[in-house]
Amino acid sequence: MREGYEVYWLYLEDLLEEIRQDKDILLEVRDLSDLARKVVKAKVKEDFNALPGAAKLWIRNLKDDITDQYWGIQVLEELPDDAFHPKKAPTREEMIR
Repeated sequence: MREGYEVYWLYLEDLLEEIRQDKDILLEVRDLSDLARKVVKAKVKEDFNALPGAAKLWIRNLKDDITDQYWGIQVLEELPDDAFHPKKAPTREEMIR
């Protein structure tokens, strides 16, 4: 059984610049301990080992499959559900490829 959190790639893709600049980001994730959807302020790294004390952040693609790779996430704060506003929604073409 996987531990940590899940996130949709589409959300990370929109935030790559901020992630690479080591900025805190707002993100919607699924907590795998209780399967709850959460909006969090977090630090995220593509390299799990580059973030000491990080939990695993599993990536879910547009086909709703979990990829083999995982990133690192350090949740700094849980926020209200309405605090997260993705920059874009997937197009129909993106969802069926």
